Amino acid sequence: MKRYWLILILTIILIVYLAAGAFSECWLGIVTHHKIGEDFLIYYQAYTKARSGDNPYLPYHIGRSYVYHPFGLTFVSLFSWHSNISLAILSWALISVGAWLLSIFVVLRVAKKHFAPITVFHNEGFTTRFIVLMFLGFAPFWETIHIGQINTFVALFIYLALYFYQGERPLLSGVFLALAISLKTSPVVLVLCFLVQFRFRVVLSTLISLTALSIIPAIQFSPQILGNFLAILPKLGAEIHPTMYNQSILSACFRVFAHLGKGEIGNVLTIRHKIAFLVVLFGILLKGAFMPKHSTLTNTWLFTTILVITVFFSPLVWYHHSVLLLLPLTLLLLRQSKISFAVGMGLISLIQIDRSFEYITKNAAMPVLLAHSILLGIVIAIFLQSRWNVITNKTKQARSLAWLLHSPDSRRKTVE
Repeated sequence: MKRYWLILILTIILIVYLAAGAFSECWLGIVTHHKIGEDFLIYYQAYTKARSGDNPYLPYHIGRSYVYHPFGLTFVSLFSWHSNISLAILSWALISVGAWLLSIFVVLRVAKKHFAPITVFHNEGFTTRFIVLMFLGFAPFWETIHIGQINTFVALFIYLALYFYQGERPLLSGVFLALAISLKTSPVVLVLCFLVQFRFRVVLSTLISLTALSIIPAIQFSPQILGNFLAILPKLGAEIHPTMYNQSILSACFRVFAHLGKGEIGNVLTIRHKIAFLVVLFGILLKGAFMPKHSTLTNTWLFTTILVITVFFSPLVWYHHSVLLLLPLTLLLLRQSKISFAVGMGLISLIQIDRSFEYITKNAAMPVLLAHSILLGIVIAIFLQSRWNVITNKTKQARSLAWLLHSPDSRRKTVE
């Protein structure tokens, strides 16, 4: 009976969850009048500029101009070779949906290596179907499809890099990580995850692949395009862009100070934001450098923690960036703990209702920032706990072995 009541409650939650996702789509298309494929149109226009020999990064304006690695334009050209923009937008959207479905599959495969997908449902098939349905109705995913963002491809390449890394295929892992970096610069931080674990084959594969992915657009368009990209790269981490749609902690803090009449504090906030990012990142990397290299669970949480840190501390965090957090949210749902499952559902729901909150308050996108903050604290705590458990278990095993080797009775019984 408890199980049936649980399923009934979760069904109601799921209905409300999907309704919030539907409202998010209405907010995007009807309330704020965002056109279908408008971000893809930015990529397409940059591609046509590069093809004609112009600088695709000008005029520079966050949210309205192309700011990714030049290979992203080569990637866009795969959908635009026929010069039919409507067909390009449609094919981009359809393949983006396929990339998201494959991302869910890959993440579930990674998660199942560590946790049996039973959770509170006591049924593997039901649990898997529930998680798939949750993420198919995930509002940031639908925003990604609506505006033609690139993040479903980035998420897929990031998680394929982890998947092949765990499968002891470092060359493929490096190739997919390089693809993720070439479509969005921030995943470059994940290279440090492999570096501190002395996975030099993954790092080398990433660097070689990234070099190759840089040569391709230089040949396709012009070598000058690489210089154009490097010219705007420093600007990406130096701007605050304080709008309610930028859900970063930096933007939120600046808007609070500006409201209090202290808008001149912007430069100080930017510096402190970078320092906080470096302190947290290198603290985790330092812990990761001394953890047992054979523990795939600890390696997964290290990778996950760095990914969450990268998203949280980005100076630009749009709503659709939450699709990059598919892995940590799935791991919370599958940790075989009712508390962990409830927290995971709560965080997903917070992200899901963000557009409803914005529609009511019209001044701040706080649910996403709150969800990301809680998620960051949780994954850091779990990583440190998992690392401690591995070290503790290894110490216990060493002590047991030492006791066995030094106990005459144990040696005699073992021989017998």
